[in-house]
Amino acid sequence: AAAAAPTPEQTATVVATSLLERLSSRRPGMPVCLITGFLGAGKTTLVNHILANSQGLRAAVFVNEYGSVDVDGALIRSRVDEDRVVSLMNGCVCCEVNEDLALQLSKILRTRRDTIDVVIIETSGVCDPDPVLSTLQQIEDVDQVHLDTVVCVVDASTVGDLELGASKDARRQLGHADVLLLNKVDLLESPEAVQAAEGRLQEYCREQEIEPVILHTSRAEVDLEALLGLASALAPVGGAAGGAAAPPPTTKRFCRGFGASVRGQHTRFVTFAYTASRPFDMMKFEQWAANPPAGVLRAKGLLWMRGIPKYVCFHLAGRRTNPFETLPSCETPVGSEIVFVGRGDSDSTSAADQDGIRQALDDCLC
Repeated sequence: AAAAAPTPEQTATVVATSLLERLSSRRPGMPVCLITGFLGAGKTTLVNHILANSQGLRAAVFVNEYGSVDVDGALIRSRVDEDRVVSLMNGCVCCEVNEDLALQLSKILRTRRDTIDVVIIETSGVCDPDPVLSTLQQIEDVDQVHLDTVVCVVDASTVGDLELGASKDARRQLGHADVLLLNKVDLLESPEAVQAAEGRLQEYCREQEIEPVILHTSRAEVDLEALLGLASALAPVGGAAGGAAAPPPTTKRFCRGFGASVRGQHTRFVTFAYTASRPFDMMKFEQWAANPPAGVLRAKGLLWMRGIPKYVCFHLAGRRTNPFETLPSCETPVGSEIVFVGRGDSDSTSAADQDGIRQALDDCLC
């Protein structure tokens, strides 16, 4: 008699075991995947894609919020157990909360090592990766971890924007990447525009003398093996790779290029938070979001919208807002919080303009 076909659960177990064996064969210790990228590039979308398509691979996730509103952590917690998500708040993981990263990573490895296969660290959008990589290098022998892959997410629609994808901070983030995700290619108007965006990205790479794999993605949808460095030849979902990955190393990987300083070298950014205890009128808020304030590079929040029984996630990157989505939880909204990020040398982030933003949002309340 023919053998019974494996169940989906059995197939997932086999695939996860195969991935884990290939991951573990690279170097001893817990593998760490570092995900970086500038404000609004799609890092949290990528993390959620990994968790939704992990094929049974068990992940612990560290999320760094530069501001005080834990939007990304709330989205990720909807896909993974609460105790596997660590939020590093109110500062950048390359500066103010770098020490907290080391402490929290050591703690979760002591208490959850047997239930975790891989650690994913999502940096803030303004992070300088150098001190983060230095921290991982310092603790890799003590806590038995190894840096598996550095993934940098790049917004294809802003790769040439001097305020966003072409800024000094965004270009610095490319320097240690093994894989560059040229994300949101679906927002570009033609294949020629996609090629032009990749051409700019390759130019930035040549400036830094690096040759990472470049993958084209929409909504950060990419094969898990490409992210965790498991394949020797990588190809994106629905697109062409910019090159082939090198064979996986079997010895300890050392990070290049960081100096003695433990603090990041990024531009000074400022944040401020808006809170409200009344619901927003959906139409009024959409009108405000259609013409966002100048100088704000990034905004995100959890909103209480009249008539909607769940929190609504709000994202603003540059001048573009993402379609509203509700937070997949049973928690009843009781207020709204939005955090704004702007450059420290920008007039648009002055106290007077912050007051103007607050007043405009107050006018959207019911």
